[in-house]
Amino acid sequence: MAVLSKEYKLSEVLEALELNGSGYYQWLKRGPSKREQGNEVLKQRILHHHHESKGRYGHRPIYAHIKEEGLSCGRDRVLHLMKKIGIKVKVKTSYRPQTTDSNHEYGYSPNHMKSAASPEKPNQIWASDTTYLRAGNAWVYLAIVMDMCSRRILGWAISPKNDT
Repeated sequence: MAVLSKEYKLSEVLEALELNGSGYYQWLKRGPSKREQGNEVLKQRILHHHHESKGRYGHRPIYAHIKEEGLSCGRDRVLHLMKKIGIKVKVKTSYRPQTTDSNHEYGYSPNHMKSAASPEKPNQIWASDTTYLRAGNAWVYLAIVMDMCSRRILGWAISPKNDT
């Protein structure tokens, strides 16, 4: 209304909107509704839980925390207020462990095992490989050396880095 009152008379605006002056002035004097007051309380709680979760909680976990606090609201109301506040959830990207780095200038060695005969006794041919494993909240790298004749594991090592 304030924007329109700069260009038009108040009586013209009220007439166009089919409002009467007394209702408009009552609306101006009236404070925020109970719903608006409740929304302000909810907004503060939403911001608190959003901050506590370091921006990772969406509307469902925040709604669950608000319900635990005993505040009355619906899940969609929490979602609506989060959008109104402008809260965006940080999406956690999954960690990708470091694998083979093929971006180098060393070239590639031919596979001599394709043309080689199977080993006849132990310790003729050894093979090794690395893989990554989830260990709790972290990734570790497992390196294995195996005898190709006996298929026995000769040695292994675990490291938090995929290095030599």
